[in-house]
Amino acid sequence: SVTIDGIRFVADSGKAKELVYDERSRSHNLKEAWICRASANQRKGRAGRTGPGVCFRLYSEEAFNKMAEFSIPEIHKSPLESLCLQIKSLQLGDPRIFPFIDPPEQRRLESAMQTLLGIGCLTSIGDSEDQKKC
Repeated sequence: SVTIDGIRFVADSGKAKELVYDERSRSHNLKEAWICRASANQRKGRAGRTGPGVCFRLYSEEAFNKMAEFSIPEIHKSPLESLCLQIKSLQLGDPRIFPFIDPPEQRRLESAMQTLLGIGCLTSIGDSEDQKKC
């Protein structure tokens, strides 16, 4: 984000464009979604960074209170194939047992590993040394 001197007013729609991954179609879609309360408060802070300011929220207090407190971590929204391949290429072991701070669902890791195996990026799914073809 950029702080611009002289910005005193912010209009917050409460919405943002979000890149969403659809596991079934294996494609990304750009969708409009409600932001979380943390993002709303951050937007509010954009008004008056360098002086007094006002934020106009274009949604009700009830809508604000219904927002999630924080946004969902990217690891739970993004495809995992690239991450799994990177873990393997850095020789950090089996991505399915990697010590993530906030681990993705096991079924999503399994699916990513199966995809990598299916397209020939891995020769096996186990922790043994794989030939890296991708």
